[in-house]
Amino acid sequence: MLCDLGSSNGTYVDGRRVTETTVASGAPISVEFGPGGPRIRLFVGDEAAINALPPAPVELPQRRWLPWAIGATCLLAVALLVWRC
Repeated sequence: MLCDLGSSNGTYVDGRRVTETTVASGAPISVEFGPGGPRIRLFVGDEAAINALPPAPVELPQRRWLPWAIGATCLLAVALLVWRC
């Protein structure tokens, strides 16, 4: 059993917010602590079952700052061109 004991950001299992859920033996689940927070992969089983698991999918972090950096660079370039003229 996995229980959220009243955390402020919530607990998410496979993308759904839960307060309590059963963890089935032999089925890996993804547990996230708050939206966008730390994430773990939880598995209940014996060592042979753990060794037979496929690797967890790798997710690349989103670069939310990139559009802002490009926009700021363009704005700075235009400002410098206007200032030189």
